[in-house]
Amino acid sequence: MRAAGIGAATVATLFAAVTAGGTAWAQEPYMPQTVSQAQMNAAGNAQKPKPAADAKKPQASAAPAQTATRTVSAPVSAPAATRTGPSQVFLLKGLADVFSSGMDALAVKLARQGIPARVASHASSDTLADEVIACYRAGVRTPIIIAGHSLGADAAVSMSQRLNDAKVPVSLVITFGPVGFPRVMGNVTRAVNYYQSNSIWRGQILKGPGFHGSLANVDLDKAADINHFNIEKADRIQAEAINRIAAAIGGGTRKAPPAAPAAAAADSAAMKNSPASPEGATAAGPAAPAEQN
Repeated sequence: MRAAGIGAATVATLFAAVTAGGTAWAQEPYMPQTVSQAQMNAAGNAQKPKPAADAKKPQASAAPAQTATRTVSAPVSAPAATRTGPSQVFLLKGLADVFSSGMDALAVKLARQGIPARVASHASSDTLADEVIACYRAGVRTPIIIAGHSLGADAAVSMSQRLNDAKVPVSLVITFGPVGFPRVMGNVTRAVNYYQSNSIWRGQILKGPGFHGSLANVDLDKAADINHFNIEKADRIQAEAINRIAAAIGGGTRKAPPAAPAAAAADSAAMKNSPASPEGATAAGPAAPAEQN
């Protein structure tokens, strides 16, 4: 019994010692019993790479390679170059593009003179104006001439007004028998209107705000062979229009081709009934009143 009591006391003492030292043991790193700490340190030092012998001596840094350099200046953006080219001539037709076939004939005659012209409907005047504005803003600087018959005459002035809003100059506006009394603005250099004061369609061109150019309203009321539906077709009137267009472009006054004998006789008779003109009546064109400056 005594031996059993001694054994129990010994076990209790050992359990207390283990419990008291458990925390300290838990904090110590695990180390295999067959490997000492000194052996571990020695093994770690052996695994570290030894520095090269020449690494102790600082090496002179290699000088950077000398490369030839060239200073390039950044390009300076230049303003849009001004471009010139063929004049922009527009011939606008009247109602339904049916009663203004004289615009087609006028385009053919201009082409023979080396002047390209574009025939279009009066309804397309705004679209044409926008095209001209785009070209002008892109640097195109060529003479702009707009002509029209009947509703096309009103549209020609309307087109010039749209260009005026965009500050685009117009060299010449020619109208044949306008329906209304449109006004030309300050961007127009010269305007000429052929009309008949004794006609239902006796529209005239008026001076609008800022206009300081030349304006002429040519009254053909005494020309017995002229009416609203052929005013743009008469050879003598077309010849005068061509001369005006050529002068506006810068080609001076071009002599119109000689008329056929029958046409010349009719023109001569009509000329006698036309109003006198300070500029002088010629066989190539109708008498025109003095231009209003």
